Amino acid sequence: MWIKSGGRGTGLISSPYLLCLYGLVLLFASSCSSPETDYFPTTPGYEWTYDISRTILVAHEPARQKSIVRNLQSQTVGGVKRYPKIYANGRKYIFIKSTEGISRLSSGEDSAELVIGHPLSVGAKWSSAARLQLFDLPRSQGDNWNMLSQNMTLDYTITSLDETVKVPAGYFSRCLRIDAVGFLDLPRRIMLGIRIIKVEQTQWYAPGVGLIKMTRREFAIPDLYPSEYTQVLTSFKQK
Repeated sequence: MWIKSGGRGTGLISSPYLLCLYGLVLLFASSCSSPETDYFPTTPGYEWTYDISRTILVAHEPARQKSIVRNLQSQTVGGVKRYPKIYANGRKYIFIKSTEGISRLSSGEDSAELVIGHPLSVGAKWSSAARLQLFDLPRSQGDNWNMLSQNMTLDYTITSLDETVKVPAGYFSRCLRIDAVGFLDLPRRIMLGIRIIKVEQTQWYAPGVGLIKMTRREFAIPDLYPSEYTQVLTSFKQK
């Protein structure tokens, strides 16, 4: 991501779930595309700009950032077509289309994470490995906490194919909505008094545009120390 931090107390958040977004021109040009391409455009040169707001605690002012994502030229490796995306800090993610849906492969990782599962129908479910991204980590735990925070799974459900969403880039109809929830169980010795951390996430994808909005909330049960994240599309273009 190209990140400019306008707030205090946070830096770059590398979310596995930040995909790509496009423009109204694409909205009409993609009317004959397949469902996965419709919600996840892969044309080289398309670029999305997002505004990001992150709040660690309710009492703190949100930290505001900007993220830019751009499609690169597709590649074929071992007979499999790959669709790379690059972020402003130079990091790349590879996306792969299959009968299961669209998966994301991070650099240095062996397994891919399913981002949009098939079939594209209300009620469709899938699960992927995940990690905490927002929760205010206990610094004293160091690597022990970092390893533990990865030990969770997010369960995804397609909850709508017909939502209308307003973001700074405009109004988008017939949006795909994906809700996810996950739980991280903590040993008592790690964080006294906190045994479970819950993650709630929602993503909206517009036809011909891609990801236009994402919200994420991480908090200790029962609703303690909430951390919140919102990402909205502000513009898209072809470079």
